Amino acid sequence: MGRAATAGLATAVFAVVLAVAGPAKSTVRSNSGAGERVGCFVDQGDPQGLAGRDLDGAASRNNPQMTVQRCLRFCAVMGFRYAGVQYANSCFCGNQYGQFGVSSACDMPCAGDPTRICGGTWANTVFRLNGELGSLFSD
Repeated sequence: MGRAATAGLATAVFAVVLAVAGPAKSTVRSNSGAGERVGCFVDQGDPQGLAGRDLDGAASRNNPQMTVQRCLRFCAVMGFRYAGVQYANSCFCGNQYGQFGVSSACDMPCAGDPTRICGGTWANTVFRLNGELGSLFSD
């Protein structure tokens, strides 16, 4: 089974579910998992790929249903330590972040949940995954 098929199968079984705990540094949690917002960070690199990206492990792009929860679930099931939402509808995963510095451009509402911020133009709202995976059906 390939990586995409494995990720799809894992997505069908696991989820990280989140809720905001505070404006400056938020912990998103429920009874099925948690992640911690670490901040807003500059991104750059290949606009169509992962080369040179701050979070360069995997990506899900142009998803009109993107939420923080979907992004964290996507990255968690593939085993990454960090997830970043960007440009309202994209998600990037990796095991390190911040190589291009802090950004103040995380100001776009999530495409799938306008009550939450999902990064900005070339800016990731980054979350640290805690490794707790819960039910996909919780959100």
